[in-house]
Amino acid sequence: DNRNIMLGVSLYSYQHAFYTGEMTLEDSLAELNSIGAQGVQIIDEISVPNFPNPSEQWVDHWFEMCDRYKLTPTNMDSFVDIYWGWRHKPMELQEQVETLTTRLKLAKRLGFTVVRPTSGSVSEPVGQLFEKIIPIAEALNVRVTPELHAPIPLQTNGAFVGAILETIHKTGTKHLGFTLDLGDLPLPFSRERSIKYGELSEEIATYVDKAKAKGIAVEDVQAKVKNMNPKQGDWNYISRIYGLRSPGGGMGAPPQGTPQGGMGGMMMDFQNDPKDVLPLIPYIYNVHGKFYKMTEDLVETTLNYEGAFKVLVEGGYKGSIDSEYEGQRYLQNQWCEPINEVEQVRRHHLMMRRLLGRA
Repeated sequence: DNRNIMLGVSLYSYQHAFYTGEMTLEDSLAELNSIGAQGVQIIDEISVPNFPNPSEQWVDHWFEMCDRYKLTPTNMDSFVDIYWGWRHKPMELQEQVETLTTRLKLAKRLGFTVVRPTSGSVSEPVGQLFEKIIPIAEALNVRVTPELHAPIPLQTNGAFVGAILETIHKTGTKHLGFTLDLGDLPLPFSRERSIKYGELSEEIATYVDKAKAKGIAVEDVQAKVKNMNPKQGDWNYISRIYGLRSPGGGMGAPPQGTPQGGMGGMMMDFQNDPKDVLPLIPYIYNVHGKFYKMTEDLVETTLNYEGAFKVLVEGGYKGSIDSEYEGQRYLQNQWCEPINEVEQVRRHHLMMRRLLGRA
């Protein structure tokens, strides 16, 4: 039974249009209403004027807009940036607690029941911040849900997941859990699929395969491919075949071999099994429906959406799945037409409805 699952959108999806001024906050909410989305999540610092202390008048206006566009606030995305203010040393623990407390109070004012904080790199062990914040979260009745984001292993004995679960069990709290990011469930790289969806040129892929087999240096291959009208996926393929770390990338970037660049060689093929999500479902309070590219026939070509939706339904997930489009990021600051974020999100909602059997 999937009737308990709500479908929403994170306004992160419209970041480029918001940045350029093409869409306002209200434009975004109206767009959500027009596609039948029920939930909305915001990036707090970007969406809220006079952050973190908006006027009462603005808060009233926020609720009026949510009513007008029939939207329920789901998850407030927050950055407890422990290096906040370009400082040279991280925040002290108490400072982190105070910063996150400020965010939780704001979430409470705006009707959000869940806050997704970040606190340092996903590759670092979980600090004491979450244990300290539990009494405050309980008093405000707002859940704190650190994100299961690529490349975090989803197994319950993993360092990140295990530490959060241990804190939950030790305290017995219902106010600490997870935001699951579906970017943590990539499909294994497939040369055929990449060619089929136009992310990789068959001619270039064949040339690269032969060049590698002959021992031709990567610099020579790159020089030749430069004149073959390459796409981003073609460059990624060279990185994959020659085992290079891709430039840029970083923790939040899509898995290597997707059209949008890479997380670097060390995690080129990190893999999570959707089954690993099942034991975590009682602790997952929001899902980021991360996606990088929707085709015209409503397929996300890089992530395991079929598997993810199957386990969420089977496991009785009861929260919101909110579209989170990130495919525009690799185009920013490049001289090209930005991708149509609005159209990408519309396609994503149609795909999610299909996967839930809601035509």
